[in-house]
Amino acid sequence: MFIPMEVPITNEAKDLAQAYNSALALSDDQYFVFEMKIQDFLNRRNYMQETMNGRALLEALYEVRNQEIMEMQQFLNVNQLDAYVKLKQRLQPIRIDNRVITAL
Repeated sequence: MFIPMEVPITNEAKDLAQAYNSALALSDDQYFVFEMKIQDFLNRRNYMQETMNGRALLEALYEVRNQEIMEMQQFLNVNQLDAYVKLKQRLQPIRIDNRVITAL
């Protein structure tokens, strides 16, 4: 089980967690972990976007996206995970320079 570290939750992470939760119907325990995970991965993506560019950035963003999905598998049930993956395409598409990237 994931043991969260104290990480300040931004409004962006809170808003995303609420948007996902409307479809996922997370329990209180799941919601707490989910919100922390969202913040953690937002931090990772922001760091990548500040320190990388071009193809390296694109590949790193795809990799972190896959890591995030794998970590969500640890506490979401199958139906929640399926809904999460579908929603993720809409709520958090991979963007570089404000352009949505759909394929590597």
